[in-house]
Amino acid sequence: MLRSLVGSEMCIRDRCSDCCAMHASFGGVPLRCCEECHAKRSEGAMPDIAEWIAEKQGMDSPSTIDIVSAVSDVVQDPEVVERMGRRNRKDAAACEGEQDSVEELSPEAVVQWGATLLEATADRGTLAQLRYKLVPGRVKEEVFWRRFLAELSERVFGNLLRSVRHSPANNTARRSSH
Repeated sequence: MLRSLVGSEMCIRDRCSDCCAMHASFGGVPLRCCEECHAKRSEGAMPDIAEWIAEKQGMDSPSTIDIVSAVSDVVQDPEVVERMGRRNRKDAAACEGEQDSVEELSPEAVVQWGATLLEATADRGTLAQLRYKLVPGRVKEEVFWRRFLAELSERVFGNLLRSVRHSPANNTARRSSH
């Protein structure tokens, strides 16, 4: 199945070539596809993003809620926003793990995942505002999403560690050992 982004809409080439059993809609664009493909499209790339974060961080796959919460955290962190907006590669390398973790992703996947994150957080608008502020004036689209995904992965993992440290079961275990 071929996918490409044209603006914020999926291109007409986003069709299931093997199965055209039903008509479906994705982002307002009518498509002919099977139920399985329709279900995948309605989830967007969120399962792929969760799987990538899990592999990168060596953890279980985070939930969509965990990812969306981390998006908000990243967007509201002034230090992260400043790092993401750096223009040259030398300064940009300061983005945590940007070179290592996101390089293996194809440009198409990076932009598709970005579109999924924009759609998942559309009601908050903060990610869209940050993207508008930095792209293309400060950084290219693909560079923005690579940096954002690297920061997002780190934030999801950090949030998980904080939740484990502050969980009631963990606090009870600490008290009983003293």
